[in-house]
Amino acid sequence: MNLINVVKKLPLLYLLILLIGAKVHAGLPPQLKFIENKNQWPNHILYYARVKGGTMAVESSGFRYYFLDEKRLEELHEQTHLQKGEADGQYVVDSEITGNAVHVNFIGANRNVLPMPFGKSNEYYNYFLGNDEKHWASKAYAYDGFIYPSFYSGIDMKVYSSGENPKYDFIVAPGADPSRILIEYLGANSMSLENGNLFAKTGLAEIIEQRPIAYQIIKGRKILVECEFRLKENKLSFNFPLGYDACYELVIDPLLIFSTYSGSTADNWGSSATPGEHGNLYSTGVTNHDNVGGVFPSTPGVFQTRYGGLYDVAILKYDSSGRQMVYATYLGGSDSESPHSLVMNKNEELIVLGTTSSIDFPISVDAFDKTFNGGDPVFHVLFYSNGSDIFVARISKDGSQLLGSTYLGGTSNDGLNTTGGALTKNYGDQLRGDIITDDVGNVYISSVTQSSDFPATNSFGTSFNGGESDAIIIKLDQQLSQLQWSAFLGGSETDASHSIKLDSNKDLYVAGGTTSTNFPVTSGSYQTVLSGDADGWIAKIQNSGKVIQQATYTGTTSFDQVYFLDLNSNDEVYVYGQTSGNIPTTP
Repeated sequence: MNLINVVKKLPLLYLLILLIGAKVHAGLPPQLKFIENKNQWPNHILYYARVKGGTMAVESSGFRYYFLDEKRLEELHEQTHLQKGEADGQYVVDSEITGNAVHVNFIGANRNVLPMPFGKSNEYYNYFLGNDEKHWASKAYAYDGFIYPSFYSGIDMKVYSSGENPKYDFIVAPGADPSRILIEYLGANSMSLENGNLFAKTGLAEIIEQRPIAYQIIKGRKILVECEFRLKENKLSFNFPLGYDACYELVIDPLLIFSTYSGSTADNWGSSATPGEHGNLYSTGVTNHDNVGGVFPSTPGVFQTRYGGLYDVAILKYDSSGRQMVYATYLGGSDSESPHSLVMNKNEELIVLGTTSSIDFPISVDAFDKTFNGGDPVFHVLFYSNGSDIFVARISKDGSQLLGSTYLGGTSNDGLNTTGGALTKNYGDQLRGDIITDDVGNVYISSVTQSSDFPATNSFGTSFNGGESDAIIIKLDQQLSQLQWSAFLGGSETDASHSIKLDSNKDLYVAGGTTSTNFPVTSGSYQTVLSGDADGWIAKIQNSGKVIQQATYTGTTSFDQVYFLDLNSNDEVYVYGQTSGNIPTTP
């Protein structure tokens, strides 16, 4: 009963979205949860849970486990990091993924009984999958477990979890007959008993039912009862070699363990972090749901508790010890978002820079730009189906309010370096950008644009310089409602800015990468000529945005880029980057 080629000819991104999800609990090991079916799944499924390497569907007559070749999924995912594509002959994007299904059927059980859930979660899940509203569902809650009353005559079955592992108990009433319990495994390649444990193996995973523990409570004392599995072909039952006292209730308690190539339960990653007030810490990354309920743990009271769609920004705030999560929130619309940089402003508010492809990204009423500007569909780590705009968001200290947010962009793609482009050599180079604030709350941004109509104004560089992209430097007011100035920076080829800092006079230092031989370097600078196929660059810009005060290349005859810039107390400049050449080193 193998389920082969479950997913066929889907791009890897969609594959990950469909199949991989996460549950995170601050300071605690992940706990398996059972999500109720409110018509988002086929009717025979009562609850769904994510187990290691697959999913568990709970039905009236038993369980079904679904496993995919996560080793192959990981290989395909890693190949996307290499910046290779089908055109290069390196790998095939449309790849078949093998899957296995195992059905655990409780023979003779009462199939008409409805399980009674317990341990209802605070969070709930909404499902808007596909264009058939009949299969949309909202407020599907997760539960710690459920009880099948009278699953067999005089025998209840309780299903719950122990950490990441599901388990089930049979509760045998006095005088009831536990020999009626018969468990059939369908779809396993082999089954065996080893040291009292059951091993059911498939080509992709191994299901282990640990040797059952049985006990009775007699006169207030817990009395262990010797219990063992019996296996005949693919059917499992329980045996009690020394018997037990049938005048008292008996509990049979096995534990399920799943073993596979990967214990990962989500395709998500961190993007940036920044210190907060009093030693608190913010972190951010991307998160996605899947079709079986993987979820980011947004907390009650935050400004966006619900998943927007595809990939959302995930923002978390921790206390200074890192032991408690202060809040966690989504930020996003119905398409892809990715955060690039975070900073806390003078009012202890969080400022977030990123890219979005959502026409319904949450924008504030007084935003500088309330409308998504569009672009070309691209796959740059994430799939941006509508192209990309830059977004900036301002969030209250407690995470309860989105105080301000705005789009920034033109009619081409903004905020993204091109996959396979001249400045994209490492996985994640597509998503570089930086944001800072000054002591009155103004916001400064260092990024990249391909839009010749990006709103550049009141600055030294109001015209696009040509080539694949220009660096873009931006100054906004604290409310994100006024664009004080913005400037294109670059030459006639590919340019991008990755880092930005303010010096003691509030002038700006920015840095990035370029392949332009006519980048606007200034006379008397450290390096006035492009040395290789790409060089790093550093520029000092007047706070008014009117003048480039100084600019230089820095690089070798090979590939070079500057990724980070900082200043010491004397305004001396430090840069950190990458080279494949022989940079001049000092003793």
